[in-house]
Amino acid sequence: ADDALRTEAVGQSYDLLDRMRANRAQAIGGQYNLAFEQAPSGNTLASADLADWKDALQATLPEGDGQVLVEAQVVTITVRWRDIGVAADAAPATASLRTQL
Repeated sequence: ADDALRTEAVGQSYDLLDRMRANRAQAIGGQYNLAFEQAPSGNTLASADLADWKDALQATLPEGDGQVLVEAQVVTITVRWRDIGVAADAAPATASLRTQL
């Protein structure tokens, strides 16, 4: 199950990356920057993309959440979730994607 969750997390990261590349100006401008446990706000394409992404993470991963940081046209997308069967106080599982926009 853990491999399936990691595969889902990575797939969701690439989905957001595709959306960011399609909206490169807002992405480079930092409009996709979002922390864990932060809800996107506003009515830009970036905030709509982020809201869809966060909803998808929550729907497909146990306690799924994500964060995005863009610095100097390099984006780091990190997804975290709770692996099945691990202790409640265990650190969440994570997958990160770092690439040039």
